[in-house]
Amino acid sequence: QLAAHRSQLHVVPEGYADEQALLIEPVACAVHTALAAGVRENDRVLVSGAGSVGLFATLALRHLTPAGEITVVAKHGHQRELALELGATEVVTPGEVLRRVRRSTGAFQLEPELGSPYLLGGVDVAVDAVGSKQSLETALPATRAGGRVVMSGMPAAADLSAAWFRELGLVGSYASARREPGAGGRPAFEVATE
Repeated sequence: QLAAHRSQLHVVPEGYADEQALLIEPVACAVHTALAAGVRENDRVLVSGAGSVGLFATLALRHLTPAGEITVVAKHGHQRELALELGATEVVTPGEVLRRVRRSTGAFQLEPELGSPYLLGGVDVAVDAVGSKQSLETALPATRAGGRVVMSGMPAAADLSAAWFRELGLVGSYASARREPGAGGRPAFEVATE
């Protein structure tokens, strides 16, 4: 049993299987993430992680924003296939992120004496859909100066110096919103159910 306020309850549409109904909540979180990303027309987007959070974020980014290229970082073959099916333009492994983003955006890769490599240029928006030190440190150096990084996974401790010296906008995204400004004020659950 679970106590919940009526505002937290949502009617499951007639004809939905239990498996479909169970996916509404995580898709609603992805709707919130995609809309919090502030993606503009033809922005290049990187999704770091291809678990359920990253895959649903990819789906929401493709269908709810005017994103251009969406690059997804995936470790496993089945994630690659699902990411492409859900709207990714390209899927890369963690080890090839900077090289592939550099090539697709025309950025330059810098190799500082202290610290990790990063791009001069890069994607406009990155979504950390894992929350690990590695995934956040994949998203930050691949994002252009002044770009935006959305932390959708529960973040672990990571080196945030790139956010400081490249003036990146860091945005947290947790759960879903009752009213999504980017969806005309409609609830994220309603958008996800559709």
